[in-house]
Amino acid sequence: AEIVLAIGLVGALVGMIWYTRRLQQSDAALQTERLRVEEERRERLAVIGELCTGVAHGIQNPLAAIRSSSELMLDLGTMDADTRDRAEDVLTECTRLSHRVRRLLNFARAPEPHRGAVSVNGVVEEIAAELSSRFAEREITLDCRLGHDELVVDADRDELASVILELLANALDHTPPGGRVEVHAHDTSEHVVVVVRDSGPGVPQGTAKHIFDLFFTTKDGGSGVGLAWARRIVKSMGGSLEFEPAPPPPKVEGEEGEEGAAEEE
Repeated sequence: AEIVLAIGLVGALVGMIWYTRRLQQSDAALQTERLRVEEERRERLAVIGELCTGVAHGIQNPLAAIRSSSELMLDLGTMDADTRDRAEDVLTECTRLSHRVRRLLNFARAPEPHRGAVSVNGVVEEIAAELSSRFAEREITLDCRLGHDELVVDADRDELASVILELLANALDHTPPGGRVEVHAHDTSEHVVVVVRDSGPGVPQGTAKHIFDLFFTTKDGGSGVGLAWARRIVKSMGGSLEFEPAPPPPKVEGEEGEEGAAEEE
């Protein structure tokens, strides 16, 4: 019995040593694979940065010339109201394109936010007022539920405002006329959470994991820069930007449940 017990103990010890070595080898292999993936990601970002810089600089000069000519036409030109409206449209689109070029340049260099105490309620209300006419044109309800308590975060106000603008504009683009976009803001013990939820058709399961990838877009004429840029900005300020699909509604017997609306946080 002692010999059998000794053999059993030795066998158990050998098995434990073997299992421990296997775990160490598996962990080392996982670490190596993680480092390889991270290195590939850094290389891709470096290539993307060079591409963004080249594209942005190639657009800036002709864009500046178009903008300058439009401003000169508006200041000095004698034109009817229709032509003036079109010139103002050109100037507006130049400004919008300039912002997109700036985003591309921001991808090519590390963001340097100028942080300070920022009122989340104030930023959301400001952006909601800026977009109110666009929501009204499409007959989409914008419901901001911010509560009575002032929510203050340590952030770059301009960057935070541009992120909120991107999320609301994205929700507006994917919500059908007569739909609804909601903005909720609340604080937890550690964070301030802002949730943007729309009543659009939702995001397909295979697409959801790519919505923050640079240059990935399902929208006609989209650049695939906005959400990727927004997530990067939020991360640079110590926060996170995540996508959470709405839970599907309960199925009624004999009916198929509809796909839940998208929720962005």
